[in-house]
Amino acid sequence: MIIAIDGPSSSGKGTISRLLGQKLGFSVLDTGLLYRLFAYRTLEQKIDPNNEPDVSSFLNDFQLNLSDLTIPALKENTIAQAASIVSQYPDVREKFLEFQRNFAKNPSFPHKGTILDGRDIGTVIVPTADLKIFITADVTVRAQRRWKELQERGIMCMFDDILSDLKARDERDMQRSQAPLKAAPDAHIIDTSTLSPQDVVDKVMSFVKKIHP
Repeated sequence: MIIAIDGPSSSGKGTISRLLGQKLGFSVLDTGLLYRLFAYRTLEQKIDPNNEPDVSSFLNDFQLNLSDLTIPALKENTIAQAASIVSQYPDVREKFLEFQRNFAKNPSFPHKGTILDGRDIGTVIVPTADLKIFITADVTVRAQRRWKELQERGIMCMFDDILSDLKARDERDMQRSQAPLKAAPDAHIIDTSTLSPQDVVDKVMSFVKKIHP
């Protein structure tokens, strides 16, 4: 079984994916980390994320190592912003397309299925997913969640800066020509603004049970 979970940044899709993965015994892939890792390596090479030709050229040298997805720096806001920029480029999205599809179709033993969370999973990566979920929330609520997360990690930041960054990322993600952020026509849309993670998991599980009673 393949579950596609899409939605904007800080909507809660990562938390929901992890909780569902634990409950169902599924492999989970946060596809946004692929772009964050690439953005991180791009910045390491002193490449300007806004320079599409240089970014595309670096793709030939980039090596994807799944163990690198746990690098703490990938959670930093500067990396998130760079990832939002480089993920707009067709060459970059094409680089990770096949990897994501292979992950979706081949759960690692002993997992029974896969969960992919991102922004174009149900529309581009695996449009034939058994279940598609689009998780959203008010942008102010998302900014509050992000600000609290950073505070808990000891990263000082201004709430207004987080809100501004999220709005900019939303605009880039929704307006890009390549795989824009949007709900698949057959996706279940869940607004998490006033819901707890467990509330959302319960909702998704009700959909899962309809497919596999």
